[in-house]
Amino acid sequence: MAPYPIHEAPIQSFEGHIRYFLDKNSLGADDAPCGHHPVLNFNLAIEDDESPTTIIPDLCLDLHPQFLSPLPIWVMECGFSSMQPHMEAQLRAAANIIPGLDAALMISIQEHSCPPPPHHYSFGPVIVEDVKWISVALVTFQISLRERDGCIQFGEGPLCAQGQLYPDLDMHKVDELLGLAVQWLLLQAADMEVDAEAAPDRVAHLWDLSTVVR
Repeated sequence: MAPYPIHEAPIQSFEGHIRYFLDKNSLGADDAPCGHHPVLNFNLAIEDDESPTTIIPDLCLDLHPQFLSPLPIWVMECGFSSMQPHMEAQLRAAANIIPGLDAALMISIQEHSCPPPPHHYSFGPVIVEDVKWISVALVTFQISLRERDGCIQFGEGPLCAQGQLYPDLDMHKVDELLGLAVQWLLLQAADMEVDAEAAPDRVAHLWDLSTVVR
C-alpha cells in the first residue's frame, strides 16, 4: 500500500481538528436547528457572479445562514513550496471575491533538493501522485486574517503570522490568530442562531464560548 500523499495529509489533519471542535461545541450538522451550521468542503468551486473568476480552494469552511447562500469564511491551500506563488494567488483571488472571508490559510511543504536514502527515522520519502519520491525538509503554516477595513494583508501586519509544523513545531503566533478566527466564527454562528430564533440558551452558549476560546 502506498504511503498517504504528503500534500493531502496536512489538510486531512486540519479538517479533523475543525470537525472535532464543531462537534464538541454542538456546532455540527446534527446540532444546529433549521439546517444552518458550519460546513467543511474540499475542492469546491467558488465563483464570482461579476467576472469569470473561479477559485477551487483545497479546503473551505462555510457558514450557512438561514434561507441564504453559503458564506465562505475560511479558505486553505496546501502544496509544495514551488507552488507557493500559485497558492498565494488563489487565496488573494478568493479574498477579492468573498467579502465576508475571515481567514486565508496556507500550508507550504519544502522538499530536499537531493532526497536522502529512505530510513525509518525520516519523515519521508513519500509518494506524490504515485510517481515521485521526496523527503520533506520543512512544513510551514501561514495565516492571514481580515483587517478592520475588510481587507486581508497577506504576510504583513499584526493579523498575519507564519509557524512551523515540521521538523520542529513552532505555532505560537499562528495559534493566537487561529483563536481569534474561531472567536469570529462563534460570534457569527451566534448571530445566525438569533436570526433563526433559536433557543436563548443556545445563543448564550455560543456567546460565552467566544469569550473563552482564546
